[in-house]
Amino acid sequence: MDATIFALAATAAIPLPDNPLDDAPPRAVADALARAWPRFATAAASNGPLIMVVEDLHWAGKPLLDMLVRLVARSSGPVVVLTTARPEFLEENPGFGAASADVSMISLRSLTEPASRDLLDSLPRASALDTRRRDEILARAEGNPYFLEQLVAHLADGGSGTLPDTLHALLAARVDALPVPEKRLLQAAAVVGRVFWVEPLRGRLEYDIADPLTALETRGLILARPASSLTGQVEFAFKHALLRDVTYASLPVVQRARGHADAAEWLEEISQDRVGEVMELVAYHYAAAADGWDADPGNPGEAELITANAFRSLIRAGVGARRRYAIAKAVELHRRALDYAANIGERAEAMEAIGDDHEVAFDGDAAVEAWLAAIEMLRQESRQADRRAGLCLKTAMMAGCRWGGFRVPADPALADRIVDEGLAVVRDPPAKAQLLTLRALCGARWSWTGRPDPLAVTERRRAAEAGLRLAERLGPIPLRAFARRGMAAVHLVEGDYDDAVVAMLDQVDLLGQEGRSRDRALAHTIASLFLADIRGDYHQALAHARTSYAVARELFPHDKMHGTFFVMTCLEQLGRWSEVEPYLDEHIQLLEGPEASASCPYIRGGPLVGALALARLGEVERARELAASTPTNLDHPAQAEVVRAQLAIELGDADAGRELAERLVRLGRRPAPEEIPHETLALVEALEAQSDHDALLGFLPAARAASGYLAVLTPTCDRAEGLARAAAGDTGPAEDLLTRAAAGFDRMSLPLQAARSREYLAQVRPDCADELLRAALHSYTRLGANRDAARAESALAVG
Repeated sequence: MDATIFALAATAAIPLPDNPLDDAPPRAVADALARAWPRFATAAASNGPLIMVVEDLHWAGKPLLDMLVRLVARSSGPVVVLTTARPEFLEENPGFGAASADVSMISLRSLTEPASRDLLDSLPRASALDTRRRDEILARAEGNPYFLEQLVAHLADGGSGTLPDTLHALLAARVDALPVPEKRLLQAAAVVGRVFWVEPLRGRLEYDIADPLTALETRGLILARPASSLTGQVEFAFKHALLRDVTYASLPVVQRARGHADAAEWLEEISQDRVGEVMELVAYHYAAAADGWDADPGNPGEAELITANAFRSLIRAGVGARRRYAIAKAVELHRRALDYAANIGERAEAMEAIGDDHEVAFDGDAAVEAWLAAIEMLRQESRQADRRAGLCLKTAMMAGCRWGGFRVPADPALADRIVDEGLAVVRDPPAKAQLLTLRALCGARWSWTGRPDPLAVTERRRAAEAGLRLAERLGPIPLRAFARRGMAAVHLVEGDYDDAVVAMLDQVDLLGQEGRSRDRALAHTIASLFLADIRGDYHQALAHARTSYAVARELFPHDKMHGTFFVMTCLEQLGRWSEVEPYLDEHIQLLEGPEASASCPYIRGGPLVGALALARLGEVERARELAASTPTNLDHPAQAEVVRAQLAIELGDADAGRELAERLVRLGRRPAPEEIPHETLALVEALEAQSDHDALLGFLPAARAASGYLAVLTPTCDRAEGLARAAAGDTGPAEDLLTRAAAGFDRMSLPLQAARSREYLAQVRPDCADELLRAALHSYTRLGANRDAARAESALAVG
């Protein structure tokens, strides 16, 4: 119940004490709302049929449209969601509701002549009209019920002569013919909006509006609403949006502008601590006021104040939209703020806000583009050094640590350049500590590309140690934790791999005491990577992957897919393939969003890991389908392409696996905190599968050299070399190597590879071949490795 109440309050921007969504990431808020509204509708429908009405759907943004689709799909009971929209809605949203059997659409066409006559007869104010006027009305309205109704009202209010040709002209004539108090009231209301409140009109008009308000309602121009969207305020609405538009257009621009300013000030005044509820409306009014303001010569600061209010309210409204994960709306509001920026500082602030909007959606390309534009602006003002350093920090963090959010990974030269600029102007000690750490992390990004680092590793180490010392002196736990990650990067570059693991586990421990959920999730992801690859401890790696997955449940799809990928990877290695399916399904579902274009190897690689598990189980066709649905990125290959190579080998195409693995090996990539290269492993496996023993023996020294950061290479190389020695007739060394390989895989709890090693060992140990084959068959059967089991059974039958 509380979760639903908190989510519904967040929908309306109503502050509630201790609402957990107040500090939640925008995507978590969006997910909470997606669960809350169907629960609310289902609960309401338990007491009887429920109808929920949403008018003017053509004005709705994508978040609301997505919400309505989920509301219909997830609610149960007698729930009807009734919406209205103009015809152009389907032109802009042709697929809306098309995939759901629960959605029906009805097109309202013009009334037939008999139906129009029945409507005319039902209108009380038409009773005094003669037959000629009735026929004129029917002919002019052409089946438009609102036009017909307004024609009757026009004549009943004293209109005479030829009827207006269009509904717009008719409404303009009706407004113009109103008594002055009513006309002025209607115009003032039009400035507020189609929905308006009585109180601000009283303050703007210099006469008692009670009687004019009643008269307008009697004329059918406005309607009293039974409930108000603003607590304690009497609320009315124009009967038709077109009437409001026509009335609004009848006002001079200057009067509109001043009316908008009054409306904005009134909304701010009555909202006080709850101004967030109406901030978009406040921003709309201030911006409209600024657009048409005619400054009073006696008050030259008046226009500047209105423009400043427009800027500030648009910035705040955009932040509110971002918190609701309405990213497109947030960007729109912040781009509008640029039009009202008074100086370079404000323009940079708006550009920074746009970058922050994109960063929330993990769109690194757009975020960095906006931040770099803001940095360029701030270079023109020396007094903005602190803000410039902060922007450099954001940009370098995205480019150097969160590069998976880019369509193409950012060049480490960009991150280095921005870090240098930030360090040159930074005065804030915490920002300086982070920039120093980022300088160290940039070294690992160069390492991963395979390109030479323009800075010596000693420079990277000095930066990491300086960042750590400063973070320790300053004290905040998240700062100290981030500094540990910088040290881990330096250890990797220097080849001190176990020290890198220790540093990362220190970061995990610190963030467990105090840290943002996103930082904690990523720390556990990297810990899982290090423990599996460097230490070969897949059980502990799985534990960290599960923690990352759990923490990311309330985060963004990108964070969630880090968790699903590493859980699947550990389960696949441990031979627990039947447990992969639910994580694979979730990963694929999350991939349907904008994250599909991200370069992150763990986003792209998820389906391939699932396909590898399916291939091990013998579900070859499903594995091939999954692989075919995942595009290959040879321009910027990463771990996903390594898994594809391993999958090709598993499916019997060792040539394709070798070709891809060799291409990756030629890149010369080295370990980085976010990714450890596996292509050496894939190439050894491909050469083993091809029985190309000469090439294998030539490559083994390089492969074994990489085992410091990829522990599984040691038993893999032992097995491959053992097979090569056996083929050459060196039975003794072959037996030792294969025995050592099986034991090594056992220690790492990699049952499939251990069983395959024993199956190969049976070929060089005929004296105990049956025992080794039966042990392998037992493992295959327990794992569900049907193709391997069939091969072992065949070997036993022959033996």
